Amino acid sequence: MEGNDLRDSCDAGMDVQSSCNNLTITNNSVRDCGAEWEPGFWIKGDGHVVTKNVAHGNRGDGFRIGGNGISLDGNVAKENGIDGFDIHGGSVDSVTLTNNRAIGNGGEGIENNGSNAVVENNVSTGNRIDFATDGSEASFVGNVIQDGSDQATLPETD
Repeated sequence: MEGNDLRDSCDAGMDVQSSCNNLTITNNSVRDCGAEWEPGFWIKGDGHVVTKNVAHGNRGDGFRIGGNGISLDGNVAKENGIDGFDIHGGSVDSVTLTNNRAIGNGGEGIENNGSNAVVENNVSTGNRIDFATDGSEASFVGNVIQDGSDQATLPETD
């Protein structure tokens, strides 16, 4: 899935179903989509590579991740209503977030509810909370959050 510009949908802008696996999702823009809780990108299924996408101004999360072994690199989540990047649910395992930016989202910039997440070299700034977790991180290094520190693990608040 490449090069799409999706706007003003009343549901998730890009909704990848759990029956889909090992897709490459790159260079897409999802803007101003979703009802109250619907995300811009709703990525289910396993093994996807998600690169260089933009979620801006969506009513729910920018990127909601609901599958295992998904890699997100070089994406931007800006000014979404809830979280920028939401690793969604306790059964989600081994998601990798690298080189992403979460800016000015209404909830957490990065929220991890999964297990064994790799969260490296991301920037999260100006969000309600820049990083929150009730999951587990296999690695949390090189991230920059608003207060300039390299690590923030805060209690889940949603």
